Amino acid sequence: MGLVTHCVPDAELDAFVEQYMEKLLAAPQQAMRLTKRAVVQGEQSSLRASLDLISSFMGIVTELDDYRQRTSALVAKMQRKAQ
Repeated sequence: MGLVTHCVPDAELDAFVEQYMEKLLAAPQQAMRLTKRAVVQGEQSSLRASLDLISSFMGIVTELDDYRQRTSALVAKMQRKAQ
């Protein structure tokens, strides 16, 4: 599967890749692994099986400490903006 998420001029490619990799490395790694696995398996599965897998993975991800920390930070940020 080939997906295009960004297009950048040649002169900006190296800097963009560095920034993008830093973002990926800072992301929750367990959630990233599960997402990658769901995409790969989704290519070879029925819609129903893919949705079941994703549902199971969401149950795992929502129990992770980094998910809870990031969710709490997002809620706090939204509350500050609402004031």
